[in-house]
Amino acid sequence: MKSILDIIDLNYIGIENIKENYEKGNIEIARKELINYFRKRNNVHGFLGNKKELANFINTNKREECRSILKTADDFSNNKIIYDMKWDMERCKIPYHFEKEIAWDCIPYGDPEWTYMLNRHRYFITYGQSYLLTKDKKYIKAFATQIKSFIDFSNEKGESNKLIWRTIEAGLRCRNWVKALDYMIDSEYIEDSLIEDILISIYRHMEYINNSTKEDRLLSNWVILEQHGIFIASTYFPEFKISQKLRDKSLRVIQESLEIQILEDGLQWEQSYMYHNEMLNCMLDVSIIAKRNSIEINDEIKEKIKKMAYATLSFARPDYKQSNYGDSDEEDLRDILGLSSIVLEDVFFKYLVEELDIESIFNIGLDGVKIFEDLSKSEPTFKNIAHESSGNYILRNKWGEDGVYTFFKCGHIGSGHGHFDLLHFDINYKGENYIVDSGRYNYGEECKYRALLKKAVSHNTITVDDKEFTDAKGSWGSSKVAYPIKRDYKFGEEISFVEGSHLGYFDLGVFTTRKIIYIAPSIWIVSDEFISKGSHRYKAYFNFESDRLSCENNKLVYKGDNGSLNIIPLSEQSISIEDGFISKEYNSIYKSKKGILERKYDGNISLNTILHIDDEVKIKNIEYVDILNWRKEVLDSQYAEAIKIILEDKIYIVVIVHDEEPRGRRNYTIEGISFYARVGVIKIENDTVTKEVLAH
Repeated sequence: MKSILDIIDLNYIGIENIKENYEKGNIEIARKELINYFRKRNNVHGFLGNKKELANFINTNKREECRSILKTADDFSNNKIIYDMKWDMERCKIPYHFEKEIAWDCIPYGDPEWTYMLNRHRYFITYGQSYLLTKDKKYIKAFATQIKSFIDFSNEKGESNKLIWRTIEAGLRCRNWVKALDYMIDSEYIEDSLIEDILISIYRHMEYINNSTKEDRLLSNWVILEQHGIFIASTYFPEFKISQKLRDKSLRVIQESLEIQILEDGLQWEQSYMYHNEMLNCMLDVSIIAKRNSIEINDEIKEKIKKMAYATLSFARPDYKQSNYGDSDEEDLRDILGLSSIVLEDVFFKYLVEELDIESIFNIGLDGVKIFEDLSKSEPTFKNIAHESSGNYILRNKWGEDGVYTFFKCGHIGSGHGHFDLLHFDINYKGENYIVDSGRYNYGEECKYRALLKKAVSHNTITVDDKEFTDAKGSWGSSKVAYPIKRDYKFGEEISFVEGSHLGYFDLGVFTTRKIIYIAPSIWIVSDEFISKGSHRYKAYFNFESDRLSCENNKLVYKGDNGSLNIIPLSEQSISIEDGFISKEYNSIYKSKKGILERKYDGNISLNTILHIDDEVKIKNIEYVDILNWRKEVLDSQYAEAIKIILEDKIYIVVIVHDEEPRGRRNYTIEGISFYARVGVIKIENDTVTKEVLAH
């Protein structure tokens, strides 16, 4: 085992007396002087700033959140393990209690993710926070007991024990130990010998991660979590012999990894909001500690962070949360947006954030709070957005809690964190979820919900002959993956359009397309098109937030708090309701309901459905109307259809071309109105006709 003096660059400016004593053979004096130096140094900065002023501010302004932190610290200090902090990657709210010392490789519920969470040591930070807020030495004692136990255990077991020595956990420990130590290192209650043990262990972590860094791993989110830990540790401990070299290397690896992982649209490639934001949180930490220590981060990294933050802003629903898309939990995004507004000094991120949360204040300090307070607030310049690289499309009528949010997916599956969700869409209306993504629940190979929640039937999409368009292989893999085909889209103030196709049923001889026309605020026209030979059974699934679903007058009705969502089939589909399951966070699941629209047909067919929330807008009637071709002949519905939606004060006629006519598509006449488009809407209001072409 190394001595602390073995890992220090004795030529580091400011520790000349330590070097002198070391060279004279006064090893014990040099060691004590070195520990004292780390307690009192002011040339290196962590995340906190002025601790006394910070504690006063938080105790005065964040009392409720203080109580939550103290409870977490008290639970963990008593060896009562509960994972329920924001952004915990794998939550578990079922308490587990170690009667004596923590067994660091224990798997109490048969899920190794529980053990990985235990060994990330995020809860160590709450000990530091609680000590800062209360000055109660019991929190330092808990920290000392547990971190010493872990260090001894990890030294004994060695790095081959992957329950505690995966590189991702090592990287996260580097960050979490630094943050925890930053609160306590100057306290008289933390012993010199423990500081020495911690520093030696952090050095070991840095070496271990560095030796595991390989170019073929650059696509993994683990790389960012690992390297951000090295960067933070090497910045906080520049006195280490390896710090300068590994800090520079970590920035190079981070840049190379971000270049590969972050798509042109700003989303991380794995198709999971959870892991996108985990990486963003890590990069914000890198930015904060770099700025505090006057370390320049290159423009390429800064630009990637900005793109990631804007992607996060784009998928914030009216309830401020991210959807549980892919392997994601439903998380409130205001903390990460508030922190982004400070780090990037960007007025648009602040638009959704009234005040900073306690964790952000701990992370950014009072100088960061001042930046936030001085920053103006401005509504984002975009509402709708097409993330073309990832195939994520977001439609909204406006920003704010009374806005309407629609998400549509037609992109690659991503990693094992991606789900089988091609052509899925979900709706949040004025902060209330209506049709939703079903979530993830658990990663266990033997967990029945893992396979179920990844399937197409757990998403608001379509299947053919009761077969999945992508076939799973275990918890993380696939044996067949549907190829997405991105199609046209167009966004407008009132009317927007998205379209996607895939080849997942090409082996059955079926080409699948979904078109969605959104008429703000609360009408959606969905046209599912199947080009096919032979007879097939087609099903459209709608997974709901709760069980308040019924079948009334040949339509599905979901009774929400902000109005009822009516799902009206227009193509002779049958209707059924089944039990469904929704997982809002890891290890949590509840029963819900799903609606299914079904039709069996031989040959090409288009199945049209209207979704309408009867809140502000009331529909009086829906009907098909004839389309006349250039010869004034009624066009066969296999080629095109016109759906007339009559409201109290206006009429919309939605025109959808499904297939090209043998003689070529020319001008159409609909209700005496001339029109030419592949997809479009005719609006009649106060005897005025306007035409919106959505796709040619």
